[in-house]
Amino acid sequence: NEGAGETLNSQETKPICKYFKEGRCWYGEGCRYRHEQGEEEEDGEAPILVSFPEHDRPVDPEDKLTRMFDGALVEFDAGARVTKVRFQSDFSAVRIRGFPKSTTQQLVRDMLEEVGFGDCVEEIHMTDVGHNCEATVVADSPSFAKQLCERIVPSFTWRGMSIKAWSIAALVPRAFKNRQVDCRKVTVSWPKPDREVILSFGNLTIAERVIKMFNEGRCRVLGQRVAAAMAPAPGPDEAPPPARLAFKVMLTELPLGAREVDFKRAVENGPRPRQIVTRQHTASAGEMFSAVHSLLTAIGRLESFDTIDDPTDNKLKAVACFLGQSDALRAVKELDNVAPSFHPRGRLSVRAAYTVRFAVDKRIYDVLWRKLVTVTSKQSILRFGCHSADSAIKVFHIEGESASDVAETKNKVESILAGVVVEEDGVALWHPSLQADGLLYETMTDLEGQLGVVIARDQVRCNLCVFGSDQACHEAKGKLVELVRKESGTDISRSIALKDRRCYWGTKKGFQELVNAVGPGKMWLNLAFPSKVIEMKGTIQEYDLTRAIIAGKSHVSTTLQHPEMKKSVSFAIFQAKTMSMLPITCYSFKRAMLIAQLRKHLSSKMLEQVLKERFLDHVKHNVGQFRPCPTLDCSYIYRITGTECPEWHICSNCLKTTCSVCHEQHLEMEKV
Repeated sequence: NEGAGETLNSQETKPICKYFKEGRCWYGEGCRYRHEQGEEEEDGEAPILVSFPEHDRPVDPEDKLTRMFDGALVEFDAGARVTKVRFQSDFSAVRIRGFPKSTTQQLVRDMLEEVGFGDCVEEIHMTDVGHNCEATVVADSPSFAKQLCERIVPSFTWRGMSIKAWSIAALVPRAFKNRQVDCRKVTVSWPKPDREVILSFGNLTIAERVIKMFNEGRCRVLGQRVAAAMAPAPGPDEAPPPARLAFKVMLTELPLGAREVDFKRAVENGPRPRQIVTRQHTASAGEMFSAVHSLLTAIGRLESFDTIDDPTDNKLKAVACFLGQSDALRAVKELDNVAPSFHPRGRLSVRAAYTVRFAVDKRIYDVLWRKLVTVTSKQSILRFGCHSADSAIKVFHIEGESASDVAETKNKVESILAGVVVEEDGVALWHPSLQADGLLYETMTDLEGQLGVVIARDQVRCNLCVFGSDQACHEAKGKLVELVRKESGTDISRSIALKDRRCYWGTKKGFQELVNAVGPGKMWLNLAFPSKVIEMKGTIQEYDLTRAIIAGKSHVSTTLQHPEMKKSVSFAIFQAKTMSMLPITCYSFKRAMLIAQLRKHLSSKMLEQVLKERFLDHVKHNVGQFRPCPTLDCSYIYRITGTECPEWHICSNCLKTTCSVCHEQHLEMEKV
């Protein structure tokens, strides 16, 4: 009984489950904590139990499940209960420097807890830099980075260490990187203030007539239209010009390489100026880029800042990427059409850039790239780029300055990537044997090579999707319908060769195992020399099951083993629709069904329906946290923020901008 004593002692050392005491533990006998009511105190009140936060409870990774629904990353645990809903804008990150080499993650976590930021930390990554160590901290709070940097000022010290922190781009989960809209990039352009030409006249009427001639295009410099206006009056410290040169016309936006003789030719058919003066540029390109960088960083921290100085272009450009999309939209609102300090008569042009990235199987991209390029080339302002993430995945993106054009193109690209669903009589074509790589799947693979298409199995929705040209897809649909119809419910004779060790297994107990699984009278052994095969006559499901057993994969089963589980399946669907805030429980044991159990006893399609129902009901019961996109026919949701932290929300589906506080589109939002 020594073993039993050790087990008893180990159980007694476990803490009492707080949730069992409250009557809401979902794990039942499988809980890792003790299920005891505890001794009552003399006054009759329940004793104070040790509180274990929900995120501190050890959870098996198999009991977690994440899905992407309506633009949100949703996490489920036992009972298909929604435990967390996260959006792309929820993440922020900070890089902390000043730790000695070989610093542990726990030490960084201790420091964050001491300054009051330990609750929302998701990940901590340590990197050795020379003799020091840097920590990259990722949190699922959008205000984490800003608040922590305000707390850790340049003079901050902790345990004798001088600590510095600054915001960086957060590493969001991979689910947000596909088909999500990135609006953190802005493009800033302004005319080069490299030269200005002053034409002096002695009469105001003549000067005004020359300005009109240039602005209407009747006078051109090297065949190009230029801008003309009256030059600013001299300052109080400047001497006034003589009367014969009192009225000055200033020409800007001049073509490169223009000389004084070119300006004389421009006005040879009109009034001739008494003096032509060329002013050189007022600031260098580096100084102008630095000034623009300062304007942007005054709004928010930048992830990147790239400059473009094309000698053949009359404008300078800068492309900046902010850490947050709210800062990018604010930059467009505050800086567009503003005169910079280095060019008072010029104007900044600030435009938001909307980027959508797609990750797709390389085989699918290879048969669809012509369609994709055709769709994106119809909008001249869109840019299309492509690169390979690895040997099997192709990543491409579309980018543009018009939200409506990008949204329209995004929907067209998604419809192309969805493929053509094969249907028969209005019902999606499917066969149970396609859940595994059986004979039917091999036949479909041969069909792909013949027609130049890609046939994908969607094992969640139980359908077949065809990708390729319209003509090839139409031909493939007809052949697939014919192929599945032929295989379904038809007994066909087939042979399975037994080789090596499987031959001995088949001639002994193995053959009887096959008969028990498939049924009597459907197969027999053929031991004629030199081939040793199993001859069978049955459906394709029976053939695939036989091959799986011979290959040693007979543990795979699609039946419900426990009789009570059959009731639990129907009970789970009922709970998903009627008791959304409670966990899905087993019918007889009244215990939360683990994710592994839901996977085992529900079909993939049914499980996805249950999860979607739970998520929609979770949103419905938390109207103070989530709100649907106000755009008609858009099902995406966003998180509501308080009045102290208003934000502009850009829907990643329709790209409409909405205020996250009042849920309306302001007038200035329509201009972004």
